Amino acid sequence: MRRSRRRGERIRQEPHTVRVTVLFSESQMEIIERYLRRHPGRSRSDFVRRCVMERIVGDATKHRPTLFDDGEGGEEEQRW
Repeated sequence: MRRSRRRGERIRQEPHTVRVTVLFSESQMEIIERYLRRHPGRSRSDFVRRCVMERIVGDATKHRPTLFDDGEGGEEEQRW
């Protein structure tokens, strides 16, 4: 297998320029803070950003349309 990138090579990342506000309950925030204390080195904004994007990408790949989908596969229906 070939490695995807060489040692020391950095992946170029787009700057985060769009601000979004998310409101959590006290108990939800306590859970997030507890997780971040157990896993040091992560910022809260990075953690929330990664969670949201992983969920979106995961749902998009799970529910992507197929060419010959007739709706009779016994698969779960889309909820969105």
